[in-house]
Amino acid sequence: MSTNKLFRNFKFKLFVEGLVRSMLAGLITGGAGAFIVSLVYHIMAKKTPTVLLASVSGGLFFLTFVLLFFIKHYPTKKRTAVRMDEMGLNERVCTMLENRDNESKIAELQRNDAVVHIGKIRAKQMPFRLRKREFILCLLSICLSVAMIMLPHDVFLLAEEDKIVMDEEQQEIIKDLIENLREEIKKSELDEETKDKANDIVDKLEEDLNNTDSKLEQAGKIEEAKKELSELLDKLLTKNSIGKELRKYDLTKRLGEAVILADTGHVSTALDILEEKLNLDKELVTELSETIKKALADSGVDAADGLYQAFDAFANDLDLVNKESETFTEDLKAIFDKAEAAINEQLKKQAAIEKEKEELKDKMEESKNDLLGKEEEPKPSQTGGGSDPGPGEEGDKPGDGDKPGDGDKPGNKPGGDKPGDGDGEGEGEDDNKKPQGGSKEDGEVEDSMTEGIYDPVSGNVAYGKVFASYYAEYLKALEKGDVSEELQEIVDRYFDSLTDTKEK
Repeated sequence: MSTNKLFRNFKFKLFVEGLVRSMLAGLITGGAGAFIVSLVYHIMAKKTPTVLLASVSGGLFFLTFVLLFFIKHYPTKKRTAVRMDEMGLNERVCTMLENRDNESKIAELQRNDAVVHIGKIRAKQMPFRLRKREFILCLLSICLSVAMIMLPHDVFLLAEEDKIVMDEEQQEIIKDLIENLREEIKKSELDEETKDKANDIVDKLEEDLNNTDSKLEQAGKIEEAKKELSELLDKLLTKNSIGKELRKYDLTKRLGEAVILADTGHVSTALDILEEKLNLDKELVTELSETIKKALADSGVDAADGLYQAFDAFANDLDLVNKESETFTEDLKAIFDKAEAAINEQLKKQAAIEKEKEELKDKMEESKNDLLGKEEEPKPSQTGGGSDPGPGEEGDKPGDGDKPGDGDKPGNKPGGDKPGDGDGEGEGEDDNKKPQGGSKEDGEVEDSMTEGIYDPVSGNVAYGKVFASYYAEYLKALEKGDVSEELQEIVDRYFDSLTDTKEK
């Protein structure tokens, strides 16, 4: 008689038992993994990523389940025989398995005896071996992991709550900034995917700003988010890439410059000039088509981009025009009119994106300046020199003497003051060494100086902006683990000292 038939019902019961025990063990390890991951993120006061949480807990559950079931609980014939013998068969089943290939008379008698006794027991009489401690550990693991996940992500910072409470002015600035950014993104003409990405940047900025009361650190986070938004929108400004490539060729140089400026009037003028050239020299039709196609290929812009498609259709239409046709002039005009309409339509969209980029940057720059407690940065045209106080005028604020009719005060002439200008006093190098911007009423030097300070993000800017930008770069390096603990302590003390000085 086949042992498979004798063992079938017993193996099935042990199979179910093995599945349940393996699943319980998997839930224990999966819950423990979720608890540990959530605990680590709570200690860091960050929201636990759902994907990471599911990956860790699911991976541990699957790994534990598979290993335990197939290594320990799978109902092999030997394991089934042992459990059957424990039901009062006194090792008859195990002996039968060991002697299944023995053809002796004694072995045959033993097998017959085992079969008879196996027929006296039923699979439903075999007890499940499910221990209470497995259920208790499983329930405890799940409850702890769920409780940890449901806790606020900043629960461990409650003891230090007084250290991260901002004053009302800071709170109002941050609130207004986030609301203005979200409103600006909502009413913009950006596509939904870009809006979602921009809102993600704003959400992260809001979280970062609310996790510190340091104005300098908040300014650094704003500068970092401003850079991220600029990079996001720059990818949509394909006019720059396409325009730069068109500008490399004599035939399309003027058109490329018009595209970069997103000026529909200049585009129309450039196309009119091109149309006139092609009417005078029909061979330029092929050259223009090839030039446009090469510029598009070298620009690196995706073929699905609207501006790319407008120029690509223009080049394809030029390929199809019949140079020998009597209606060549009319056909060419129709092609150029179609191209002009399509290109200008796309440039208007590009101009809207660029305007949106500048609006967002301006709002963030204004809020950053409010946090740092200084006036808005002057435009480059307003900082071209000429703001040095002359002799006897050290108490004047920046900009005094720039109005028409102020006489011989320094700053009236573009390009700055030369030694000797003024009232005849203080001539020489000493005048040139005075800090640009004069003094405030309380004696503090105005921090709108730009000379000799380089910011890796935006070039020569004011001291406060430089420090904020550098602090943002430091935070990035810190997140990547590029800063050692020894250096981190020194840099933190340095920026803390800057914050203390500013607040005083």
